[in-house]
Amino acid sequence: MSLYVFSLSLQSCASIGLAPGKKPLSDQEISDAFSHLSREDLKAETFFGTGQLIVEGRDSYSKAPILFIGRRHPLELRIEITHPWGKPLANMLVRKNGFLLVAFQESKYYVGDGAAMSRQGLLPLQLSPVELWGVARGYPFLEGFKPVFDGIPDGIGLKGEYGKVIRLDGLNPVSALLPEKEVEIAYDGLASGVGVAFAKEIRITSIRDGLTVTVKREQMEVNTALSDDIFRIEIPEGYEKVNIRNSAGKPDSPRPDDSDGL
Repeated sequence: MSLYVFSLSLQSCASIGLAPGKKPLSDQEISDAFSHLSREDLKAETFFGTGQLIVEGRDSYSKAPILFIGRRHPLELRIEITHPWGKPLANMLVRKNGFLLVAFQESKYYVGDGAAMSRQGLLPLQLSPVELWGVARGYPFLEGFKPVFDGIPDGIGLKGEYGKVIRLDGLNPVSALLPEKEVEIAYDGLASGVGVAFAKEIRITSIRDGLTVTVKREQMEVNTALSDDIFRIEIPEGYEKVNIRNSAGKPDSPRPDDSDGL
């Protein structure tokens, strides 16, 4: 399915998609928009943010404080989710080649492939490491993607390891549509108070799963020095290790040696 056809199908079957009746962008407008988005994306080398995580399903609702710490080179993301009264619920370390998830209520830690974790219900949505990094950053992640000159109305198509569509309001991102996963990532309340554009609220909608995940940001700092130790998660003594395998039957580890001292 092409990016454009997918966009129209979303519009017909759900309340997300591209605006009808708008004129497709010209090749020059696509180039200008992609250059602007790329420049803004690259302005954040590191970030630190706090906020509230809200997960809404067809018959469920949960809310918890969340912390994000990320750096671009090498791409790493640390996520901490706590109970409203401060008890840790989960810590996650995301790298391009794998995930580490510490589940405190289960006394277990999971190492391996994010897509497989999602299929097993350990993660609410199946997003790639770079898309998760973009959600935490509050802006579309564009490194490794190139524009597609498809003449999409109200947006631009991108291709890389997978395809996506960035909806635009002028030169500002409104949302990212991920055709293969039937997911929209919406960027609301775009701000630049720290000299870098980021969304104050990020809302992820999955048509396939009937699920919405929202991050309401409370604090954001960018381009501060981060030590390597921040991206190491200590495993509590006695926790059970569970390897989560990918579709090829092999575990993907955040570190080549699959060590526990992440």
